[in-house]
Amino acid sequence: MVPLIKRTLRFDYWENYGGCIPSILEALDMIKDLDGALNPWEDTLSDRDKSMILKEQSNWERALEIFEWFKGNGCYELYVIHYNITLKILGELENGAMLDVCVMK
Repeated sequence: MVPLIKRTLRFDYWENYGGCIPSILEALDMIKDLDGALNPWEDTLSDRDKSMILKEQSNWERALEIFEWFKGNGCYELYVIHYNITLKILGELENGAMLDVCVMK
C-alpha cells in the first residue's frame, strides 16, 4: 500500500515514542478511514497518545479530521493541549481562513 500522507519522519523516529504510537501513525498513513485506523486502540488511547498523534500530522486536513474524530467520539475528552496543537497546525497555513472557520465553531 502507498501511504496516504507523505511524512518527512521515518518509522525509526516514531519508534522512539514507544508503545502503540508507531503502529497508530503507520495505520493513519495507510488507512484513510479513521474508524478503521484508530479502532484497534480506541479503548487504550491516553491523552499523551492523542497529543503525539496530532503533533505528528504533517497535513492540516488530516490533523483536523483526527481532531474532529477525537472530539466526536464520546469516549474521548479533549484538553487545552489538543486544541492548541490543532490551532498551531492550522495557524501555520499561509492563509488563515481555515483557522477563522475553526475558531468560529
